[in-house]
Amino acid sequence: MTVRRRAILAAVGAVAAAGCGWSQDPGGDSAGGDEETPRPTLAESGGGDGPIEVDAGRLLLTIEDLDAGAWRETDVQTTKTCNTFRRGNEDYSFVIESCAEVFEDEAAASEEFDAAVDRAPKLLGERADREPEIGGKTAVFTNDGGFPRSDGPTIRLLFRDTNATGRIDFTEEIRSDTAEIPQYGIADVSVWGARMHDRWRG
Repeated sequence: MTVRRRAILAAVGAVAAAGCGWSQDPGGDSAGGDEETPRPTLAESGGGDGPIEVDAGRLLLTIEDLDAGAWRETDVQTTKTCNTFRRGNEDYSFVIESCAEVFEDEAAASEEFDAAVDRAPKLLGERADREPEIGGKTAVFTNDGGFPRSDGPTIRLLFRDTNATGRIDFTEEIRSDTAEIPQYGIADVSVWGARMHDRWRG
């Protein structure tokens, strides 16, 4: 089966933000001449100072955080600290996996976050040039199809807030060149991450 990955930074969908505790910051890039091409806004969710004292299973993304009716929760690779959602048909397949982990202290969480950031380029190939602000530290990695490994995530969002870490992997497989395919990108993943993180300090 031939799988065609779309260019992530060029294919970004808009997600409604009404009623949520995160904000989106406008941004723009110069695209030659005097004209500016707007860049997608990236959601934000501020961190805190005190430790997070909640079971990791309560920090995960939920079906209510996603587009109503479009996604379904699955039991694929689901653990107490990860859950998975799927959307697709014969033309495409999208998978979201969210994971969270709570550590004894901030130093341990920071060490794990830094290790995850170091590992990510081996799977995805490059770090995004723009990243949302979620918690205390955030990193986003993308694979637009040019990286040799094609069985990993298309977008990976990593974030840390004091003694807890979070991860969202978005993976897509496109099996049609003619069908209408929903568009998702870094802006969407940042919204999911912000909604997920809001629960940590809620």
